[in-house]
Amino acid sequence: MILVLMTLVVPNSVSQIIVSDDNNVSSGGILEIDAGTLINGNITIHSGGTLRVLNNGAIFVNYNDEISVESGGVLDISEGEIIENIIQ
Repeated sequence: MILVLMTLVVPNSVSQIIVSDDNNVSSGGILEIDAGTLINGNITIHSGGTLRVLNNGAIFVNYNDEISVESGGVLDISEGEIIENIIQ
Protein backbone atom coordinates (compact mmCIF):
# COMPACT_ATOMS: atom_id res chain seq x y z
CA MET A 1 0.00 0.00 0.00
CA ILE A 2 1.15 3.52 -0.79
CA LEU A 3 -0.21 6.47 1.16
CA VAL A 4 1.04 9.73 -0.37
CA LEU A 5 0.83 12.69 1.99
CA MET A 6 3.54 14.88 0.45
CA THR A 7 5.40 14.26 -2.84
CA LEU A 8 6.52 10.83 -4.06
CA VAL A 9 8.34 10.61 -7.40
CA VAL A 10 8.98 7.32 -9.20
CA PRO A 11 11.82 8.43 -11.52
CA ASN A 12 13.07 6.80 -14.71
CA SER A 13 15.95 5.27 -12.73
CA VAL A 14 13.30 3.04 -11.09
CA SER A 15 12.02 0.97 -13.97
CA GLN A 16 8.90 -0.21 -12.16
CA ILE A 17 7.16 -0.26 -8.82
CA ILE A 18 4.65 -2.99 -7.99
CA VAL A 19 2.03 -2.16 -5.39
CA SER A 20 -0.82 -4.06 -3.81
CA ASP A 21 -3.99 -3.28 -1.90
CA ASP A 22 -5.46 0.19 -1.96
CA ASN A 23 -3.21 3.15 -2.71
CA ASN A 24 -4.19 6.69 -1.76
CA VAL A 25 -3.03 10.12 -2.82
CA SER A 26 -4.27 12.34 0.00
CA SER A 27 -5.02 16.06 0.01
CA GLY A 28 -1.77 17.94 -0.68
CA GLY A 29 -0.05 14.74 -1.86
CA ILE A 30 1.54 14.35 -5.30
CA LEU A 31 2.41 11.01 -6.89
CA GLU A 32 4.55 11.37 -10.02
CA ILE A 33 5.36 8.44 -12.29
CA ASP A 34 8.25 10.03 -14.24
CA ALA A 35 9.18 7.67 -17.10
CA GLY A 36 8.68 4.72 -14.75
CA THR A 37 5.92 2.12 -14.44
CA LEU A 38 3.39 1.53 -11.68
CA ILE A 39 1.87 -1.96 -11.74
CA ASN A 40 -1.43 -2.90 -10.06
CA GLY A 41 -2.85 0.60 -10.19
CA ASN A 42 -5.67 0.44 -7.65
CA ILE A 43 -5.54 4.11 -6.69
CA THR A 44 -7.81 6.68 -5.07
CA ILE A 45 -6.94 10.33 -5.62
CA HIS A 46 -8.59 12.31 -2.84
CA SER A 47 -9.71 15.93 -3.09
CA GLY A 48 -6.56 18.08 -3.24
CA GLY A 49 -4.34 15.13 -4.30
CA THR A 50 -2.54 14.84 -7.64
CA LEU A 51 -1.35 11.91 -9.74
CA ARG A 52 0.89 12.80 -12.70
CA VAL A 53 2.26 10.42 -15.32
CA LEU A 54 5.21 12.08 -17.10
CA ASN A 55 7.77 11.36 -19.83
CA ASN A 56 6.05 8.28 -21.27
CA GLY A 57 5.49 6.73 -17.85
CA ALA A 58 2.71 4.17 -17.46
CA ILE A 59 0.25 2.77 -14.97
CA PHE A 60 -0.84 -0.83 -15.58
CA VAL A 61 -4.27 -1.71 -14.24
CA ASN A 62 -5.60 -5.24 -13.97
CA TYR A 63 -9.22 -6.23 -14.58
CA ASN A 64 -10.21 -5.65 -10.93
CA ASP A 65 -8.18 -2.46 -10.37
CA GLU A 66 -9.61 1.00 -10.64
CA ILE A 67 -8.34 4.54 -10.50
CA SER A 68 -10.87 6.78 -8.83
CA VAL A 69 -10.65 10.54 -8.62
CA GLU A 70 -12.69 12.38 -6.03
CA SER A 71 -14.05 15.83 -6.80
CA GLY A 72 -11.10 18.22 -6.47
CA GLY A 73 -8.48 15.53 -7.18
CA VAL A 74 -6.23 15.74 -10.26
CA LEU A 75 -5.25 12.96 -12.68
CA ASP A 76 -2.77 14.20 -15.31
CA ILE A 77 -1.73 11.60 -17.90
CA SER A 78 -0.98 14.06 -20.69
CA GLU A 79 2.62 12.77 -20.96
CA GLY A 80 2.00 9.09 -20.20
CA GLU A 81 -0.61 6.38 -20.37
CA ILE A 82 -2.82 4.00 -18.45
CA ILE A 83 -2.64 0.47 -19.84
CA GLU A 84 -5.19 -2.22 -19.20
CA ASN A 85 -3.27 -5.36 -18.35
CA ILE A 86 -5.68 -8.27 -18.75
CA ILE A 87 -4.71 -10.68 -15.98
CA GLN A 88 -7.61 -12.68 -14.55
